[in-house]
Amino acid sequence: MDTFNLLVIFKQLFLLILLSLAHADKHLCPVGSAVHKQSCYFIKKTSTSSWSAARSVCQSLGADLVVIKSQEENQLVYNMAKNGGSGITWIGIERNTSDKKFYWTDGSPATRSNDYYTNWHHANPGNTENCGEMFMSGDNTAVQKWNDRPCSTQTSFVLCQISNSKG
Repeated sequence: MDTFNLLVIFKQLFLLILLSLAHADKHLCPVGSAVHKQSCYFIKKTSTSSWSAARSVCQSLGADLVVIKSQEENQLVYNMAKNGGSGITWIGIERNTSDKKFYWTDGSPATRSNDYYTNWHHANPGNTENCGEMFMSGDNTAVQKWNDRPCSTQTSFVLCQISNSKG
């Protein structure tokens, strides 16, 4: 085989490798996941005893509890949770014991603000409950809103989020 043919074959192999890498991200999501921007969202049907137990389930799968940054993402999370089960739907919000403010599991603030997306129910967050959930039922002013509740509340499923990017 001459040098020209080897170069053509090498170039074709190189292009195939690049194409496979460009499409590899979609394969990082677990089967049955919903994809939104750079994240995959999936439900793990398992009972948990608390917010931290739910978070541990997600982390054992290479994920974390959901971090919601937009109305569109909030709607996606609500729809998945509504279809996945009923009851408590933990989201990745927890009160910091030092400054008493709420933060997402990625470290970004989750307190009421005009500087970033929040969707707290009008009466929340309160002063005594330390973990975040999404209301799944109630009147139209409550559904899809965030609520703080005792971290020791049990759940029947966990909604996890995993980054779908390599960087």
